[in-house]
Amino acid sequence: MPGHFSQKKNRILTQSSPVMTQAAHAVGVALGARLKGDDIVSFVTFGEGSSNQGDFHEAANFAGVHKLPVIFMCENNQYAISVPTKKELACERVSDRAKGYGMFGKTVDGNDPLAVYEAVKEASERAHSGGGPSLIEALCYRLTPHSSDDNDMDYRRERRSRCGEEKGRSFDFSRLLKRTEHFDQRERNRNRKKNQKDCGRGNGLRRKGPICRAGVIHALCL
Repeated sequence: MPGHFSQKKNRILTQSSPVMTQAAHAVGVALGARLKGDDIVSFVTFGEGSSNQGDFHEAANFAGVHKLPVIFMCENNQYAISVPTKKELACERVSDRAKGYGMFGKTVDGNDPLAVYEAVKEASERAHSGGGPSLIEALCYRLTPHSSDDNDMDYRRERRSRCGEEKGRSFDFSRLLKRTEHFDQRERNRNRKKNQKDCGRGNGLRRKGPICRAGVIHALCL
């Protein structure tokens, strides 16, 4: 799948397809680092729908008990695939669950990059100093359907107006960067062209690559 990428240079691990198994992987990385004496912080992201999986609770409980340096970042888009948060959670916020695991929990505006950065920075410093794991909930709004098969207008009639509001806030952040002279339009245009070119090259290589035979797939699964 497109999201299954990794990069050794920046210590990005490939996640697996089953929903929420990445939480256990992140906790395992943190435990392994502690046993080796490495001062690192493991960071894992997921949606609020995924936070209802058993894998999340097992990983969060283990991390809390052993005070492991893990940051659990939940991107709460308020609808998971198609179910509103009020029908997913018995508590008001995903971050409310942190107390049950003995870890720090906080909800931030997920559409405010500075608020998210501050919360993650604090959690990282806490983990490095031995303060254990943190659960950060980034409250946002999904701008598009969950997938190409999803007609999200069936379950959220307000999407058109809400999406306009959220996109407007993104433009506000761009204006903030311009005012503080941290935004260069020419550099942005260069980067956009480069990214489009890189994506096109990668897609071309994918199309030219060999098709995996069914027998090979079967052998790999065994």
